Amino acid sequence: MDELTRLADKYGTDKGSVYHRYTSFYDEVLSPIKNDKLKFVEIGVWFGESIKMWRDYLPNSTIYALDYVESNATSKHSKGPGLKHAYNLDRVTPCIVDQSSRSDIARFVELYGNSFDVILDDGGHLMNQQQISFGTFFPHVSPGGMYILEDLHTSLDHSKNFETSTIEVIRSLEKNNTVGVTAIYMTEEEIQYIEENVESVHLFSGNGSSWTSVIMKK
Repeated sequence: MDELTRLADKYGTDKGSVYHRYTSFYDEVLSPIKNDKLKFVEIGVWFGESIKMWRDYLPNSTIYALDYVESNATSKHSKGPGLKHAYNLDRVTPCIVDQSSRSDIARFVELYGNSFDVILDDGGHLMNQQQISFGTFFPHVSPGGMYILEDLHTSLDHSKNFETSTIEVIRSLEKNNTVGVTAIYMTEEEIQYIEENVESVHLFSGNGSSWTSVIMKK
């Protein structure tokens, strides 16, 4: 078992071998740089399982944990998920950010800089959330960095709602696709920037039903 999957299973995140099975793919991509001093952003804290995994896997990195609430009081869970689960963790900076708000993202970038090595979206999984975050954050990914967009299978629930699903957006960025990007939740400027600055796109499913992607920047 690779190191990242071992940590995922240790902390109980669904990225590991029990459910989505993303971590073996991530380990292949990230292991060459895991000891570098990275600026790593994860959107979506839930109960902090994956934040702890990333903190241990990336021992020299700063981890930015983004969520739109400190604690979700309406959750069926007694304590509720939210940003509070990222408090008091070494090298972890918790930030309240609504990923569907360009102004929230702009404020975050203003506070913490505009050059992030890895941004991972495991947030709300709605099409507007995923696409606004991608369009707004991608210019702030470092050259040669990566944007990870998880749980693209959620797009299948939206394919009949006259929305451009996020998985369609990602597939349109593959080198053999000449159609171009259509995304109703992105501006024309955001789409142009993405089309001009994506180096490669890698789609992955570890269990045959859950999908993630790694978008490499030029």
